[in-house]
Amino acid sequence: MKKLSLFTLSLFLSIHLFAQSASPDSLQKQIDTTSSSALKGKLYTQMAESYMKYSALQDRTLKNQYQENALKYTLLSLHEFSRTDDSVGLRKAFDRLTRVYHDQKKYSQAKWFILQSNTMAREQNDVPNIIQSLITLAGIKMDIHDFDLARRDLREALELSSANCFADQQSAVMLSYARLYNSTNSGKQAAAAMKRYAFMKDSMARDSEARSMAKLRPRKKYYTAGYKPKDKPVTQRVASL
Repeated sequence: MKKLSLFTLSLFLSIHLFAQSASPDSLQKQIDTTSSSALKGKLYTQMAESYMKYSALQDRTLKNQYQENALKYTLLSLHEFSRTDDSVGLRKAFDRLTRVYHDQKKYSQAKWFILQSNTMAREQNDVPNIIQSLITLAGIKMDIHDFDLARRDLREALELSSANCFADQQSAVMLSYARLYNSTNSGKQAAAAMKRYAFMKDSMARDSEARSMAKLRPRKKYYTAGYKPKDKPVTQRVASL
């Protein structure tokens, strides 16, 4: 009975997830009727992304099916993007493949695809995605206990994020450092990294709040040197006296 309830819940979630986007059948019809590789790549991407929500599913069989479909349609999109030399589409496809293979604990495949993403980001001088791919790569290396190489990736990610003042990514690097230190039984360093991470998140939250408050304040009116105030009506001047 419990298994049946879980399956029913998973089925409901899958229907709900697909309802939020175009149905696979609708997307497939569009793919079948177009000869544009650029459009096909985008449509295959939409199909893949609709299956990327597998983490919300509890039923293992259904979850595996979603993952395999995500891989299938991402690989199809990869083929179309390679035809049009769409570097952004290719990089995002590499990232998607990395995530699914990583979740499946297929570390060799995940590592290979994130390296492709990293290489492409470097070719485009896309610093934010260089950093993100390094963080992801370090996570994979930690999973396979390759801690020294993971440390090297995080060091570069921290240098790049600090040099470019990317606060969000700096905090993500510190969180990864905390995981690395915990994995290598370096408790004091892990605690220091977590403290730094918490401080950075708090600072970003306060900065965001300050910016929001600044938008709500009425703007102060400034006058130029040549500005002459208009004369008040006589009745208003008398009243003010």
